[in-house]
Order: sequence, then structure tokens, then C-alpha cells
Amino acid sequence: HRFGTYVFDNSAPTITVSPTSATVCKTKSITITAADVGTAGLATSGNSYQYYLSTSSSALSGGSWTNYTSGTAFNINPGTSGQYYLWVKQIADNATNKSSTTNYVTIGGVVYHRYGLYKFDYNKPTITVSPGSATWKNSALSVNITHADTGGSGLASTSGEYFLSK
Repeated sequence: HRFGTYVFDNSAPTITVSPTSATVCKTKSITITAADVGTAGLATSGNSYQYYLSTSSSALSGGSWTNYTSGTAFNINPGTSGQYYLWVKQIADNATNKSSTTNYVTIGGVVYHRYGLYKFDYNKPTITVSPGSATWKNSALSVNITHADTGGSGLASTSGEYFLSK
């Protein structure tokens, strides 16, 4: 007796993120791609295509879940200087295989894929001149000029020109 064809899919679907990290920037274009490498296809219900930009590598902190479309680039831009991690929800295929546990963190029994470090800098560098002004002098005046960057990207240059005027 012949009862039919049986198809098995033991292959886990995949989540890929590009790029997986970023040096200091203000915004970064990201592409998250969900794919099924087996034969069952991605589940049409139960999957939540969302990411979370977190300030922590071990917890969901400082962000909110945002929807993404698989394979479509989007920008991440937290608006605040700092170091961030991209968390992506695990997905399943129609054979109930779950996306692999590469780059993952489990919190409360839930598996998330985690990528990063993504570094953002929105702070402008500062220049301080001391003293800021002075009364008339008939001798040398010492002026100190300092530069600083608090955003994390560093200063491109610490040299410059200054002009004295009457």
C-alpha cells in the first residue's frame, strides 16, 4: 500500500543582519533578512518581524520593538550618543524549526538574536578659550585653548588657527 509522500524539514530558518556592527556614526543603514533554508517555508502566522535597539548587551533596555520588512534596508538612529545593540526576535518555519541560536541571548525562556556593537555620536566637540577676554595689557598674556569630544568619535584634528583683533 502506498499512503503518500512525506516531506521532512529539519533545517532551521536564518536571521542575518548587515552590517552586524558599526563604528561611530549618526545613523546606520541596516538590513535584516529572515530566510528558510529548508523546504517548509517561513511560518505565515506566529512570527513577529521586529527589532529592538538596546543600550544593553544583556537586557532589552532604552528602546522599543519596531517592525521590519525582511530584506529591506532601514536606518537606525537612536538620537542619543552611546553604544547600542540590535536585538531581533527569533522566527520559525512551517515545520516549527526555530531560527538558529547564533548571536543569541535567552531572557525568560525567549530567544533573541543580538548584534552589535553600534556606536552613535551626536555631541558636537567643544573649544574652550581661557581667559575668555582680558583688559588692555602692556605685557604678554597667556591664553589656553582646549578641545574636547564627549560623544565618543574623537577629534579629527586638534590643530587650528587663531586671530587676534583690536
